[in-house]
Amino acid sequence: MSEQSSEQSSEQSSEQSSDPSTSEERARVVNLAWAALAQGNHAEALSVLGPYAEETKSEPAVAQVWAAMLGALDDERHLSYELTRLAGRWAEEPEVVKQLAKAALSWASKHLSLAPPLSDDPLSPLKGDQPLERAVWLAARVVSYCLEHAPPSAPQERAELYHLRARLLCWGGAEAEEQALSDLEVSLSLHEGEARAWYTLARLHLSRARWEKALLANEQAQALGLDALQLTWLEVVARTALGGEAAQRTPELWHTLNHDDLTLDVSGRAAKVDFEPQLIALHSHMASPGGGYDLTLEWALERVWVQPLSPCHGRLIHPPLTPLPAGYDDLIVWDPQPVGFEEVEGDERPVLRAIATLERGRAQSRPLLR
Repeated sequence: MSEQSSEQSSEQSSEQSSDPSTSEERARVVNLAWAALAQGNHAEALSVLGPYAEETKSEPAVAQVWAAMLGALDDERHLSYELTRLAGRWAEEPEVVKQLAKAALSWASKHLSLAPPLSDDPLSPLKGDQPLERAVWLAARVVSYCLEHAPPSAPQERAELYHLRARLLCWGGAEAEEQALSDLEVSLSLHEGEARAWYTLARLHLSRARWEKALLANEQAQALGLDALQLTWLEVVARTALGGEAAQRTPELWHTLNHDDLTLDVSGRAAKVDFEPQLIALHSHMASPGGGYDLTLEWALERVWVQPLSPCHGRLIHPPLTPLPAGYDDLIVWDPQPVGFEEVEGDERPVLRAIATLERGRAQSRPLLR
């Protein structure tokens, strides 16, 4: 009788600990939150998940969608706090770690595009007594911890973690570039058919003015079926920078991007003369006409007006106030994706980030005194 009673008690306890109504309700709430996030409605997701905040400590499904919701945060301290809190419990849960990394990437894309590259060692071990870290480096460390202590068994899942860490490391500039390239190599060796990783590799090469390598990686992403306008934009920027024979396709590419009436100029680049002046953010880590860049220069950034010849290249129409790799009348190329906006005479004008100086202008100038 005592053994039977013990078995009944154990069964009752097991039934209470896995109450189907509680599990079903939790699953319903998680699905509602994911649906809200899919529509970009983070406020709705928070409203749904709010009553379940405590379960982020015990339920991986809740922690995962909560981490995804963090992508809407603008406050870095709040984001870092949440990353630290969740990582303390779920650093060995790959699905939660992926969402933490994506949240940090979302914040970085909104706040770091015109900031100096992050410094410090992004892959140093996590320590409980360290001061609050930058969200991007904190996320990179969490991914590293997961890869070291709880790597997923499936190669594709491990490849995704390496890819995410590479994307985080890209915010470190040249200091972290070697590790980012290594992570992408590992990611693609584990899952060569991941088109997004090829695109990340192409973007990294483009940002360092390695035009041919950017085109090769971009072609791999296209061959694997990644159908995105970003691929066309990247190709047209790289071909414009190369000029000559490589740029022969640029009028066709601009037509695909709804920019018509561009014809080839003497350099072989597609161009026209009636674009409005454009605000471009020059910076000290731009590539020079030879393709190299001087990383010994102290970080500097300045917004200047440029007369575009296409949506991605043009000539400076006034000299910068600080010594930079580009000067008055120089031909430069930039990333056509806006990294910010600035009010000019009552209008919001996009700011684009320079990539490289292509040719020196004929005019001679020197930086003006502040």
